Amino acid sequence: MQPSHFCCNRTWSVMLSAPTPSLPSPSTTVTSSPATEDVPAAPQLTAAETTDFNSRLAAIPAEDLTRRFRVRLLCDAAESGDVAAARKVIASGSFDLGARDEDDGFGWTALHYAAASGSVQIIELLLAEKVSPDVRDRSGRTALHAAAQVGGEKGIKSAKALVGGGALVNLEDKAGWTPYQVARFRGKEMMCDVLVSLGAETRSVM
Repeated sequence: MQPSHFCCNRTWSVMLSAPTPSLPSPSTTVTSSPATEDVPAAPQLTAAETTDFNSRLAAIPAEDLTRRFRVRLLCDAAESGDVAAARKVIASGSFDLGARDEDDGFGWTALHYAAASGSVQIIELLLAEKVSPDVRDRSGRTALHAAAQVGGEKGIKSAKALVGGGALVNLEDKAGWTPYQVARFRGKEMMCDVLVSLGAETRSVM
C-alpha cells in the first residue's frame, strides 16, 4: 500500500510540474496498479525551490485547487476503506465524485480505488451518490477492470458490488480488454469464474 499522497509538498510539486506517465497496455506487460506501486521518498526542497513552488501554487485558481484536493482525499479514503473520511469529503462541498485523480499517473477515480481495495461500503456509497458504475480511467478501464486485476477476496467482493450496482461486465478498455480478460491474463481463476457467473463472456487473451 502506497503512503499518503499528502504527506508533504512533493505532491503539489509533482502536480504542478511533473509530466504524467502513460499507462502501458496489459497486452504488452504486467504493470503495477496505483494501489500497489511504490512511491519514492519525498525530496527536500531548497529555499529557492520552495519560493518557486509557492508562486506556482498561488497561480492555480482556488476552485480548481480545492476540487483536486477533494478528489485526492476521496481517493485516499476509498483506497484505505475509511467510510467516515469518505463521507466527510463528500459533505465538504460540491464536486464531481467520479472525477479522475489527475495526479496519480493512472487517472483512477475513487470508485477504482475502492474496487481495488475491496471497500464495498465505499463502492455502495459512491454509487448511491450517483457515480457511474462504469466510470473510466485514462486507459478506458472501469472499476470492474480494477477489481478483476486485483482478484482474490477483495476483488470478488468489489466485482459483485459493482455489477449489483449496475456495472456492465463486458465493457472493453482502450486496448480492447474486458475485465474477464484482465483477470485471465493475471491468472485470477476464481475471479474469472465469478465474472462468468455475473455474465462475462469468456474471451481469449492474446
